Amino acid sequence: FYQKFIQAPAAKVIHHAYLNGLLEHTLETFNIAATIADQYPQDINRNLLLTGALLHDCGKIFEYCWQGLSFSLTDEGRLFGHIVLTAQLVENKIACIHQFPPALKQELIHMILAHHGTEEWGSPQPPKTINAFALHLADYLSSELNHFQGVLDRRHESKGDWTAMDRKLGRSLYSGFLTAK
Repeated sequence: FYQKFIQAPAAKVIHHAYLNGLLEHTLETFNIAATIADQYPQDINRNLLLTGALLHDCGKIFEYCWQGLSFSLTDEGRLFGHIVLTAQLVENKIACIHQFPPALKQELIHMILAHHGTEEWGSPQPPKTINAFALHLADYLSSELNHFQGVLDRRHESKGDWTAMDRKLGRSLYSGFLTAK
């Protein structure tokens, strides 16, 4: 599991679509989730949110196969997708823990199933707890900023301070203002 997890891409195209991308995305999601938990300590279960951040995409190691720089979907990935594969994996591991609290299991599985936010984006249910909503936002922020950064990194393909049109974002990006460097 560990070797596959640290090597796996997080996606085929949209975000963190490179070797080790899953690990990078998971750590980003974890760090963002930790910041969210710090801002809302009275409402968010920090340990649960961080656990969800670490586990939310672990089914991707079964969803994708990769050789060199080529990524493709496995049969399992095509049939079930990483959200269901992750939920199954976590449920199977929880089943091995004597007297695991049922409510904790339900919320953790809900967080995994809801982390994409909407049915349109692949979640069977939208987030219905604050922990699930926070996980969705942390995951979304990591994936969207990585995609945005990828578009900026490819700006050499166009001339000047503008990137080529990005279909997902529906716009070109301006890179002429001051950057962090």
